[in-house]
Amino acid sequence: MRINKAAARADFAKSAAKDRRAADGWSSAAKRFAAQGKPDAAKEAADLAKVHRARAKQAENYKFPDER
Repeated sequence: MRINKAAARADFAKSAAKDRRAADGWSSAAKRFAAQGKPDAAKEAADLAKVHRARAKQAENYKFPDER
């Protein structure tokens, strides 16, 4: 079975954009929690933002096996 690379790249771009939005949301939540004096919640939100940024970067930089 052949993979439609153009469609897969579009899906990766869509996934990356979704993860970037989630990372931005968690980043602002971390700032809000820190301002409210909730350091544990702020750290958790910052960690989640970091995870979403990493997922977005991975989706943007994906190389198919024959392109490596």
